[in-house]
Amino acid sequence: MKEEKWINAIEEITMPENMKEDLLRNCQNKVRTKNPLFRYSRLITAAAVIMAVLITMSFPAYAAYDLHQTKNLAIFFEEGISYEEIEAIGNALSGMEEISSVYFTNPDEAWIIFSEKYMDEAWTAFFSENPLKDSANYRVTVKLNADTEKVRNKIEQIAGVRKITNLYELDEME
Repeated sequence: MKEEKWINAIEEITMPENMKEDLLRNCQNKVRTKNPLFRYSRLITAAAVIMAVLITMSFPAYAAYDLHQTKNLAIFFEEGISYEEIEAIGNALSGMEEISSVYFTNPDEAWIIFSEKYMDEAWTAFFSENPLKDSANYRVTVKLNADTEKVRNKIEQIAGVRKITNLYELDEME
């Protein structure tokens, strides 16, 4: 309230004159409290609200990232497996109702991805042949309503499958 409104409001109150003067003097006194919690209470409250909002907003983002990492699997094959057997594994994966997508990464593509991520052109030039020739794999996405562990167990039963990893485990391997 502006000072004029305070004065008018105090004048209208019925009380002894000395109490009115004390009340008016206290209302006009601009001395702030020494306690920082009271002094900065609005700022502290605003900061607490902002922190709560940021924390609340970060949980869904982390949950989505975690879900992406665990619902996406890489399936690697036994050494020396033929392309016909790899294709049969791909057909078996595509036939599973718990899997929403299947993508094949051939060894050449695996080498390009790896060399772009971890090496420069000078290092890549040292290799005369693809060192990841046995790194063909399928990337599959497990449906949200499916149990990923059960899907992993089903995939392990397919002949020719050597290893199954989710994206967390795959990052640790690289």
